[in-house]
Amino acid sequence: MPVIEIDDQEQFTYLTTTAAGDKLIVLYFHTSWAEPCKALKQVFEAISNEPSNASVSFLSIDADENSEISELFEISAVPYFILIHKGTILKELSGADPKEFVSLLENYKKSINPESTPTSTVENVGANEGSHNDEDIDDDDEEEETEEQVNARLTKLVNAAPVMLFMKGSPSELNVGFRDS
Repeated sequence: MPVIEIDDQEQFTYLTTTAAGDKLIVLYFHTSWAEPCKALKQVFEAISNEPSNASVSFLSIDADENSEISELFEISAVPYFILIHKGTILKELSGADPKEFVSLLENYKKSINPESTPTSTVENVGANEGSHNDEDIDDDDEEEETEEQVNARLTKLVNAAPVMLFMKGSPSELNVGFRDS
């Protein structure tokens, strides 16, 4: 299935709820100015056009042009992938490693569609991926992160790109503390 470029929140909502059905949905957050996104866009489009991925919906979202969607998923770096099935976030992946993305996609396709793989493989995928699902699903009742978890998350973010900017506020309303005199 070809990549669908998301134009607005209404289209996004329709494609991820009403039109989604039982499909695995892959969200690809990108920007026009980030070099890793330019290379990954071609990879993402090629993967989406493979016949084996006909049952997967590939949605491409410009994080700058669709800031409300980016804020909904708390996107802080691009490229960023989110795999969703039946309204549940299965996995999030930050960074520009095509091999890691392809491997992740294949594993979740197998776990969602057991008819396409031998039973033993599905059981193994389910056993291996189950522990990740609980950690990656956003939950309002989530416990506060420990200092070690925060440091690990910050290290992952800092290593996701050669240059990283942390700024208070949101992309639409920056809070950098500059005041007119």
